[in-house]
Amino acid sequence: LLIQYDGTDFHGWQVQENARTIQGELERVIGALEDGPVKVLGSGRTDAGVHAEGQVANVKLERPWTPEKLRNAINGNLWRDIRIINVEKAPDDFHSRFSAKGKSYIYRIVNAPVMSPFWRRFALHETRPLDVARMNDTARFLLGQHDWTAFSSALSESENKVRTVTECTVESLWDRRANTN
Repeated sequence: LLIQYDGTDFHGWQVQENARTIQGELERVIGALEDGPVKVLGSGRTDAGVHAEGQVANVKLERPWTPEKLRNAINGNLWRDIRIINVEKAPDDFHSRFSAKGKSYIYRIVNAPVMSPFWRRFALHETRPLDVARMNDTARFLLGQHDWTAFSSALSESENKVRTVTECTVESLWDRRANTN
């Protein structure tokens, strides 16, 4: 499953008791379509409020679905803040987390005196001028392999917090929709 979602109203990816999560919503809907419990495995977990433009997940199903019919059935039963963009059949040994070759993250900052309310869920608003060249000079220190333990949650289940950053760039793009100037 290739998934997009507005994470504003979610408590992250992983199922939690008494909280709305992406995995929980997908398992609820797909379980109803399958007439039984299912386990949706995501390529990674997200924190509360985090959005995804292309998160991958996999699920094993008993019924013979075509990819298009499964996508339409899931989307027809989800709220509008989650969408399955694409469905593909995968080999039995595919695991969205362990088969992933990499992950990309985008952090958006609207750097202007005023930010459109349409961006409030998807960007940070910063009115002070940003030095993009200096930010890029500093970003090079993030490249390579690092232990990110100090930045991880104390409740994290991941034993190894060493990750490799292969690219980190800061770009300045003008988007007339992002502010009122």
